[in-house]
Amino acid sequence: MATPAKPQAKRKGAPRVTPRNGGRKPWTPNDDQRAMIRYLASQGAEQEFIARVVGTSVDTLVKHCRADLNAGVEQVHLEVGAALIKQIQAGNIAAIIWYEKTRRRMKDVTALEIGGLDGKPIEVEHKFSAKEAAERFKQELG
Repeated sequence: MATPAKPQAKRKGAPRVTPRNGGRKPWTPNDDQRAMIRYLASQGAEQEFIARVVGTSVDTLVKHCRADLNAGVEQVHLEVGAALIKQIQAGNIAAIIWYEKTRRRMKDVTALEIGGLDGKPIEVEHKFSAKEAAERFKQELG
């Protein structure tokens, strides 16, 4: 007669983690690299260029430095906004118009509405019948 198989003992606790034996070390930017990332982002540099400058891939750059990338872009937005406000305060008409159109969503509207009194259709008074109009048409054509 066959002996029944013993149930395996369940392991308690967290799974065993093996140490890394190979491959690259995870990239961690230092303070100088973070400053460079913020500066380049504020100058409008693309992420591909920034990644090449600091020596990593775009995915790694975005993964570890999203806050720095955003901070650089937000800095340039603040500077442009401040310069725009200075131009508006100085009376620059083009800046004022641009601000009104983009920030306040105003627009140039040129609309021509043709209608009768109080928005009703235009009333047309016929001075002659369709038959008379046909005869005049024939006379004019000769």
